Order: sequence, then C-alpha cells, then structure tokens
Amino acid sequence: MKFAAFVHGTKGDKYSALLPLLGLDELVNAAENLRQLAKSIETNSKIKETKAVLKIADTKRKKSSIQQMMTKSLKKLRNFTHNIALIKAKR
Repeated sequence: MKFAAFVHGTKGDKYSALLPLLGLDELVNAAENLRQLAKSIETNSKIKETKAVLKIADTKRKKSSIQQMMTKSLKKLRNFTHNIALIKAKR
C-alpha cells in the first residue's frame, strides 16, 4: 500500500521520501525553507495585486489604442468620401 501511495504521490512527496534514504535530509529541509521563503516573498511583495493592476492598465491601453485607430480610420474615410464628392462635383 505504501508503494502505491509513493507511485501516485506528487513529485515533491517522492523527493521527500527518497532524499532521506540517500542521506540527503538537509535537502528536504532546504527545499521546504525555499518554499516558505517564496510564499513569504509573494505575500509581502503583493505580486498578485500588482499583476492585477498591470492587467487592468494593459486592457485600458489596448482599448485606447483601438479607439485611436478607429478615430484615424474614420477621419481617413471622411476625407476619402469628401474627396470623392469633390471629384463628382467637378464633373
């Protein structure tokens, strides 16, 4: 039964089971310390909140770019139709 649990366990569980057998207990502790450190850094640096703010800003930027492109296209279309009207008026 323990072997089945090992086979179906996560990669981290497998390392945690094998490293002590190889005399590398310190690596298990170091890995856990690194996981805790990464979690602490993520919490303290507000990475998730910053990513959310950046995503909103990027969406606004893209929307603004599309609006500017549409405005320019509309102006070109107006100029084009105006020029056609002028050509027709000269005939």
